[in-house]
Amino acid sequence: MNNFSIKRKLTISFSIIALLVILVSSYSIFGIDKSINGFRDYRAMSKETEIVSQVQSNMLILKMNVKEFINTGSQKNIDEFMDYYTINEKFVKQTKAFVLNKERKALISKIEEDLANYKNHFADVTIYMSLRDELFSNLGAYGKNIESLLTSIMTDMKNISNEKVAFEVAQDIRVLLLARLHTTKFLISSSEKDNLNARKEFATLKKEITLLRTQISNTKQKEKLEEAIKFINFYVSDLKNIIEAIKTTNSFIAKMDILEPSIANNVEKIKELVKNEQTLVEKDVSSNNSLVQIVLIIVSILVLIFISTISIFIPKNISSELSQFQEGLLNFFKYVNREISDIELFKSNSKTEIGAMSQLVNENIIKTKKSLDEDNRIIQETVAVLGEFEQGDLCQRITTEVSNPSLNKLKDVLNNMGDTLEHNIDNILNVLQKC
Repeated sequence: MNNFSIKRKLTISFSIIALLVILVSSYSIFGIDKSINGFRDYRAMSKETEIVSQVQSNMLILKMNVKEFINTGSQKNIDEFMDYYTINEKFVKQTKAFVLNKERKALISKIEEDLANYKNHFADVTIYMSLRDELFSNLGAYGKNIESLLTSIMTDMKNISNEKVAFEVAQDIRVLLLARLHTTKFLISSSEKDNLNARKEFATLKKEITLLRTQISNTKQKEKLEEAIKFINFYVSDLKNIIEAIKTTNSFIAKMDILEPSIANNVEKIKELVKNEQTLVEKDVSSNNSLVQIVLIIVSILVLIFISTISIFIPKNISSELSQFQEGLLNFFKYVNREISDIELFKSNSKTEIGAMSQLVNENIIKTKKSLDEDNRIIQETVAVLGEFEQGDLCQRITTEVSNPSLNKLKDVLNNMGDTLEHNIDNILNVLQKC
């Protein structure tokens, strides 16, 4: 540092301080930005948890609407199902749009797929239940037609006093009622036993009517029996279709029952993943804040130490150099004023402005000392020459050369005076000798 000027020392010192402040500011901005990003991620994950929880809640409402529709077949349940499905679909797409985590995004995509399948299966359920209701309505019409035809035949047989055939027709009507009763029980309970009993009764009825045809000779009555058999065939065929529709409906309901826990499990997985990531974000933000705080404290201490050091060192260094310069300068003035006989050069190797001034003064000291030494020598020689003049020796001359022009002029004047005196005395002596 002694090789630097005061200006450079101050410039370097304040540059280092500025650099430390810039580093601290930059790191603080980086740390704060990192913390802000952490809080932003935490908030986004909280929003994600909130949305998937809402999806889970809406799934319960969807499930309730499905069950109520299965029990009542109400259009209101279909409309409410579609309303909540649309809300869930919107939530899922919204969540999928801002989630960047690949694992959670895959789970959300699976939920989206399961929701679409759940809706499609429910649509299939509504179609087959509508078909079932339509077929059930047909069964009612077919049953009434069969009953009406058999009742008409029984009445006709009574009118012609054919009690035996009338009694057998009455037995067939009873079988029809039992078959329709088992059918109704089957549609309510979906019991395979009721289904078998219904089919068994209809087979018996068909067999009895076929046998009854051999006992009736009236063409019109036979046509009624044939028409009754046709309606029985329709009834049995639609009953089979109803069974298939119920089975198909149950298969779709079973698939929906699988999708419901799948969606719920995926929602819970997302919540767990979000919770774990939030824990990591909390730790990261906390660690980052602590690190920023520690760095700020350390750098602040370093800045204070550095400022304190340069506040002590630079003034002390300047004061020391000024003191040395002042002492040297005073000694120089004493030497010039001949208060002291000798002077030493400034012992300063500093490259500061004061060091430069010391070097300049040293150069002038050398010049002044040389000049004074020369002056002393010529004065001493002049005194010696004048002493010789006093003793009568006018041959002596001042020979010392100096850089002081005034003393050189004085030397020339004295030498000329000596030459003149010597010449005049020689002339006087010559005149005296001639006399």
